[in-house]
Amino acid sequence: MYSERSDFEGFRTNRVYALLAKSAHLSCATTDKCEVGMSEIERNKQIVLAQHRAVWSSSDPDAVDRYYAPEVICHFGGQELKGSAQLKVIVVRRRAAFPDWNEEVELLIAESDPVASRVTSTATHTGPFLGMKPTGKRINISEMFLFPCSGSATD
Repeated sequence: MYSERSDFEGFRTNRVYALLAKSAHLSCATTDKCEVGMSEIERNKQIVLAQHRAVWSSSDPDAVDRYYAPEVICHFGGQELKGSAQLKVIVVRRRAAFPDWNEEVELLIAESDPVASRVTSTATHTGPFLGMKPTGKRINISEMFLFPCSGSATD
């Protein structure tokens, strides 16, 4: 589950996104940060951190397949996106609208499953997005995510 609240050119949003993290199918080698003997909790935190960087900050649509299940359900901009293919479209469209998008992970919390993250996203709005014309303005969005890492969640 992901919640975002922002003011963006008078467009007030309070969106909830349901994301299915695919971490149960990833190896520690995928994250480049996992160590031998790392606990499952630490491993899950490293996977969540890695997906923030690969999918969102780097806007790599191919990374979606490494971190999200094919049946992911994401509520984004008033739409329900079903499947990783639709999530990839959002990654590409957001990069086109915000070419310098960056997510700074400020906090990762996990005591078991899921992993919670608090992120500050910054970018410059240089292209159309969700029906809004480019403004050239810098945005700053505070975001919260809950990533189920057991692989058992459906949305």
